Amino acid sequence: MTLGGQPRLFPNGLLVGAVLLSAIPQAAQAQDQTQGSIETVVVTALKRDVSVENAPAAITALSGDQLRNDQITNVAQISEKVPSLDIGAAGGTTLVAIRGVSMDAIIGGLEGSVAIHNNGVYLSQAAPMDFLLMDVGSVEVLRGPQGTLYGRNATGGAINFAPAQPTDTFGGYINAGYGNYNTWRVESAVSGPLTDNLQGRLYVMHDARETGYAENLATGNRLGGYSESGARGALRYEPTSDLTVDLSGFWFNDYDTLDFWTNTTPPSAAAIASNPDFLNHPISFDPRKFYFDFEPAAHQLDEGAQLEANWVISPDIALRSSTAYVYLNFTRQHGDCEATATPTCSANRIDKSKSFQQEFDLKFSLFNKRLSGLLGAFYDQDKGDFDQEFPWNNAAQGFVFVDGAPLPNGSQTEQIFTQTTTSKALFTDLTLKLTDAVDLYGGARWSEDRRSILLTSGLQVVPGLVLGCSDDTDRATFNNISGKAGVQYHFSDGGQIYAQWQQGFKAGGFNPAACSGASDAIFKPETITAYEIGYKTTAFDDTLTFNAAAFYYDYSNLQIAQIFGVSYQIVNAASATIGGVELESTWKPTSALSFDANASLIPEAKYGDYDNFDPLNPGSGTIPCANAPLPTDLCEVLTGKRLNRAPKFTLNFGAQYDWALSGLGDLVLRGEVYHSSDVYFRPFNLPSDTQSAYTLGNLYATFIPENSNFAVRAYVRNVSNETVLTGEFTEDVTQSMEGQFAPPRTYGVTASYTF
Repeated sequence: MTLGGQPRLFPNGLLVGAVLLSAIPQAAQAQDQTQGSIETVVVTALKRDVSVENAPAAITALSGDQLRNDQITNVAQISEKVPSLDIGAAGGTTLVAIRGVSMDAIIGGLEGSVAIHNNGVYLSQAAPMDFLLMDVGSVEVLRGPQGTLYGRNATGGAINFAPAQPTDTFGGYINAGYGNYNTWRVESAVSGPLTDNLQGRLYVMHDARETGYAENLATGNRLGGYSESGARGALRYEPTSDLTVDLSGFWFNDYDTLDFWTNTTPPSAAAIASNPDFLNHPISFDPRKFYFDFEPAAHQLDEGAQLEANWVISPDIALRSSTAYVYLNFTRQHGDCEATATPTCSANRIDKSKSFQQEFDLKFSLFNKRLSGLLGAFYDQDKGDFDQEFPWNNAAQGFVFVDGAPLPNGSQTEQIFTQTTTSKALFTDLTLKLTDAVDLYGGARWSEDRRSILLTSGLQVVPGLVLGCSDDTDRATFNNISGKAGVQYHFSDGGQIYAQWQQGFKAGGFNPAACSGASDAIFKPETITAYEIGYKTTAFDDTLTFNAAAFYYDYSNLQIAQIFGVSYQIVNAASATIGGVELESTWKPTSALSFDANASLIPEAKYGDYDNFDPLNPGSGTIPCANAPLPTDLCEVLTGKRLNRAPKFTLNFGAQYDWALSGLGDLVLRGEVYHSSDVYFRPFNLPSDTQSAYTLGNLYATFIPENSNFAVRAYVRNVSNETVLTGEFTEDVTQSMEGQFAPPRTYGVTASYTF
């Protein structure tokens, strides 16, 4: 019996090692006669088909069925499933960190350190990413730098969202659900043959939260709602058994009021003295209730197409070609700059990017399969138009005081730029089988990133006059050669151990608030040298999997985002180090019972040689500062401080039981617990920069009538209604911290029909 076209028992999951492993032999002896078996999961994250257990890399694979069953409709919730993964949001941007490697830039034109892919197509802009979950077939998270395999900016790792593909038999599903906050979602997919050698798939969805979970006390309006629609289509043409051609496209449209932030600390005494009108308006620190004079409204439009061909030239040689176009458009109007009811400013943002990509991968196997690997070539041209405007207006004062200067009413700060990036790369990844038990593997990648920018940045006092620079141009080129080398040993019982050395590279770029010629106009590339040891095994007649990895990173010129005034600036920390351990496991003692868990322990994630200026505590510096608004500002020494989005410890544990109800059907019960230690959002590591340790719980109950294609599922996410900070940044107008929070407890019921 199946649920939504998938096995009732989810095949993947993770079980924390040392404590639980000590009990496994006794538990295994007590198994009943209906022993379970864990399904083999095949991934393509290494650009070739390999099972998770055989891959010499730290990989977590999640099936699309599992994500739908667990009601995961936004990408941030995937963090609960993968060790060392932290996904948050702020300013309308999805922020991703793996093993403490991240760059929290919440404006367009600045790229993260974890490479995000849609069916292998690189997405450069860190816009909201929930569209990637449309009809998703699998999500593969590859941890650690991937300099020899992936196109750009994979110093932290890579995540590939692979959509479901057309099938050679007719089938599909319909899911419909309703939840609290008047939330409802409908999605459907149909797939099957159109002719003897042509298959098709079509997916459509609509999702809406009609009652927001937050309230603007100044207006009585609700925020936190959305309405999104999307579609994905795919055709697969197989003219011969050796050639497959896939044509696919997607469209996603969203209107929401999700992009709001609230005060997490009060305005400073200096900010109130400079802007006395703050005293005339209420301020709330409740993340669900606040006073805004402006209310955000965001619109997202994403679309793209991909043509992929796979040609088996011979039994030992295959060629893959991928041609893709992606258009991302994110617009936000009327974001309340200082998150108070004081009339001050609204933040308006428009990000538009168009990307054309071409990649060729030649896979081969030589010398009686002793040598295998791939040769690849990658090309990407990305052009983005980015517009950020901050109008200033306070009628009571006649000005707004920002960063030591009174800005007159009617003026506005502008950051308007067009940036073009052309990226080229050649790469190879090889495996040499020395013996049946020992493999040597390695690779290298040459890359070149050429960037150009046309920039207008500064204060517009009157229309057409900008105090800064107008139509300023700049160019830069960044080249690199990265390498990888490793050894893998296969045990006779099917387990394996690997050890590897790896390099990563992320190109530098332009600071969109700095005119050309300024000392901070261009930030440097970041590089990483990584060492990793991994162990994977399957035991007890394939009822247990256990994977472990230990890693150490040495960073140079780590790119860090911060805000001065309303402007983002990227600075380079001269060095940083990260070290830790990850554990993943699944145990299925019977066909009805399964456990899964994952854990990460990262005791070391710290800045080495790094100092910077804190705009919220300008008198705390002790040394001359190069990264500050004014020459007289002093910097704090941040050596030894903990990296952003790098909790020391995370744990996720899940348990599931399939209860057969005689003559009625099956009742599948599942519970999950996720725990994270403290998370910092700024390198100063102050209490105000921190999300304290927290624990989340999720519950699911699914009933599958006997001999039926129907299923009904009830769920509760965030059972204890925890308030979790997902992103935080500084606000110089109030000299305070502002943050965005994850949604509160959600619950509902869904029904599905599979055909």
